[in-house]
Amino acid sequence: MDMFYSVAKYKGDGYVLDFTVLTGWLTLFEKICTYWALEPPIVRVKYIMPNEHKTICSISSEDDFQNMCNVHRIFKKTMVNMIIDTVNETTETISLENAQEFKDSLCDLAIKRNFNFRGQREGEMYSNVASLSMHGLRRHDIYIVRNMVVAIRFKMMNLMYKRRENSMKWETHLCPEIHKKIEKTIEESRCLVIGRSDGDIFEVVDKQGNHVDLRNRTCSCRRLEVYGLPCNHSCCAILQTDVNIHHYVEGYYTIALYKEAYESPIFPVPDHDKPMDAGRHLRIRPPISKKRPGRPRKRRIESQAFGVHDLHCSRCHEVGHNRATCNEVIAD
Repeated sequence: MDMFYSVAKYKGDGYVLDFTVLTGWLTLFEKICTYWALEPPIVRVKYIMPNEHKTICSISSEDDFQNMCNVHRIFKKTMVNMIIDTVNETTETISLENAQEFKDSLCDLAIKRNFNFRGQREGEMYSNVASLSMHGLRRHDIYIVRNMVVAIRFKMMNLMYKRRENSMKWETHLCPEIHKKIEKTIEESRCLVIGRSDGDIFEVVDKQGNHVDLRNRTCSCRRLEVYGLPCNHSCCAILQTDVNIHHYVEGYYTIALYKEAYESPIFPVPDHDKPMDAGRHLRIRPPISKKRPGRPRKRRIESQAFGVHDLHCSRCHEVGHNRATCNEVIAD
């Protein structure tokens, strides 16, 4: 069992710890908190990787503790450099004015992004197949390709079934989340000032003037074009007409297309007729090679990755020769 030693430093004060892999993170964390009389919720523990980059990594769970021990075992290091830090337990209270100002700054940033980088975004319809597939997989399954594919297929099969069954219970025209978002946007648009220029052209004042064209489905804030959902300016303009607001929502937010996306199930793939190879130990052997003809080379080829070191004389401290061949005159 490898024994590790650590010098934990907190505000210039050091504390020497000794532990093994079996010690456990909670025991080590309790020692750190007890020594400096710190409250556990505000303590943050980090360690410095023993590599050339000296990367700083945090420890917050048993897995992080085991990874730290494994890394130091690989680098054949028994000394662990730990850094103890604390966070402020009391958070600054944000006033409503500051919160609104921060929200407005985010909105301005989104407007600039939509104006400079034109085109539709994925918005609410995003692809998270990769994250859903890898989440929940057992660790040993990802090392065998066949097991990983089977686990992903099984997870996707259940996912599509659950979403297909949930969509059967929906009774609205839009998906529930989108329906709630539209209702919230309508309520926010009721307090805006609006003026009408032409049949389908409006000017909506929201701190700044916004141009809304319902015929071409455009708004100067570009949220209507980017996300495919009416913004508060376009909602305010749509309420002045007799058209249903759902008419200006892109079709892929509707329940009909949602059901169509998940209507085809993934069928089970039984493997009871395939041989079991769980108990067979696979051994990867080196490729077959033959001895090359001719006499082996005796003169060593210098490595190109490292430069040749210059000779340094320890007598006169000059470069180009050593002490045995030094003829320099040493002054008194």
